[in-house]
Amino acid sequence: MHFKRALTKYLLLLFKKEGKTHKNRKVQIMLSNSMLKKDIAKIVNHLQVPLVVADIVNGKDTLTDDMVFSLHDALSDAEPDSALLSIALSTLTIANVHKETAASFRMLKSECERIINDYGMMWLRNAQNEQLDADIIFETLLYIPEDFESLSELLDIARIILQNSDSKAAELCKILITQANAQSLIAQTVIDGMEAAHEKPWNMPIYADENIDMSTVIAAESYVEPFYADNVIAFPKVRN
Repeated sequence: MHFKRALTKYLLLLFKKEGKTHKNRKVQIMLSNSMLKKDIAKIVNHLQVPLVVADIVNGKDTLTDDMVFSLHDALSDAEPDSALLSIALSTLTIANVHKETAASFRMLKSECERIINDYGMMWLRNAQNEQLDADIIFETLLYIPEDFESLSELLDIARIILQNSDSKAAELCKILITQANAQSLIAQTVIDGMEAAHEKPWNMPIYADENIDMSTVIAAESYVEPFYADNVIAFPKVRN
């Protein structure tokens, strides 16, 4: 589904609800169980970047200038939720290889696994065109920027530790940090727009056949177009 139509539809659903708060992060009910290896494999095979990073880390490929450019290009073109999973899965490979080097790598490993469990099944279900619950979608999307920042900070610690012992892994960390920071800004922009639209007053006539304020349509449309001509968050389908 095109992002503009999907976001508009979601905001229309969201505006019907009252008293919604997002101060405390909720446990994702639909994602409470750890993902199966076969599900992770499906995501990895689709995203490809984690496979490339794994080959470089394991010595099956080399990190040439062209490869650096290709990794930056692939991650910058990805939608934020896809980029987050790509970076988490790629980082997990690095953390597993170096987990005995320092405690920070074990922390990094744990953070990657949490992100994969939090977002993986929703991403996979959306990729398989399944209908998803609107509340769970919004609760999940709200924390994408925060998770990018957390991952970036831990990756930077890993980069510093590795720069003298494994320059190849350190360079991969640098690539992943750069893209995590950029994607965090992109994700935050759309969330700010969604939340600003949510606060729009209900003071205009409603549709004749739907109990929806016309201002919600205007708000939904106005916060989508300025920021997402090419790089958008893949917005899962929602139930009516």
